[in-house]
Amino acid sequence: MKKWFLAVVATSFLAWSVSPEAQESKRKIAFLAVSPLPYESSFNSMLRQLGWEEGRNVVVERRYTPPGTSVSEAADALVRLAPDVIVAPSAGTAIAVRGITTTIPIVVLAAGDLVGTGLAESLARPGGNVTGTQVVQRELMGKRIQLLKETLPRLTRIAYLADALTVPAPYLADSRKAFESPARALQIEPLWYEANGVSEFEDRFRTMATHEVHAVIVGGSPFTFQHMRLLTELAAKYRIPATYEAKDFVQAGGLMSYGVDFTALFARGAVFVDRILRGARPALLPIEQPTKFEFVINLKTAKALGLTIPPSLLARADQVIE
Repeated sequence: MKKWFLAVVATSFLAWSVSPEAQESKRKIAFLAVSPLPYESSFNSMLRQLGWEEGRNVVVERRYTPPGTSVSEAADALVRLAPDVIVAPSAGTAIAVRGITTTIPIVVLAAGDLVGTGLAESLARPGGNVTGTQVVQRELMGKRIQLLKETLPRLTRIAYLADALTVPAPYLADSRKAFESPARALQIEPLWYEANGVSEFEDRFRTMATHEVHAVIVGGSPFTFQHMRLLTELAAKYRIPATYEAKDFVQAGGLMSYGVDFTALFARGAVFVDRILRGARPALLPIEQPTKFEFVINLKTAKALGLTIPPSLLARADQVIE
């Protein structure tokens, strides 16, 4: 069982005793994302476990907004449906929805700093209509760089590939600071690259190879998740060791990852939705942050890159793919 850090123990959950069966009509959940994500099955499964069966006592309106389409228009259309709660997996969708409604509850599943971007007043007491789980990547960036340094002792130049197409500018700026500071502290030159679409991915890797980058951190977003296969293939093609925010990339052929269990995060998001449907107020539902992180290594990829993973690193890995 995953352990979760709660900013404060909430005292406003008396309304949970209302069972789904007691509802007079079907409740409505709106789900807005850039693209379908593999973790949605975890969210749906937990909803069923909590007593919410799609088609019987709950309706789920799903909308996906691939790059080139308007997130704001999709958010506006969902708000017009008057759902009981809107689920926004990423920061970009959460910001778009919050710009349209400050009354309909919004549950985020894996966004970055919700307080720093003004979506919430504090972790313990969000104060508005946004709550859920957040993953502050800047706290994990230094660890990813350190793991790459242990793998590549001669690492002196590292890159970060950011999704500038769907990630909001404040989050990009935050990630850049979080990336450059620990790199320089380890006397590693940080190089920042942004991609504004899938067509730019290969150009960025080609440029990294030209600049003799020793390793790259690929920033996470629903968009990069959608193209994980391409990103891992490009890292292999240009022979650049890469680390990622989720183990899915390593399972797809990436070298290593250090991050949260997104399957657990999405399941936890369903718990927030359940509480709101039973009467809890998002303003009083503390935002949660994961306390357990996974380190995964792909030995097959390491061998293809001519790398020898130190035994001490293998011993610390939560999963080793061979």
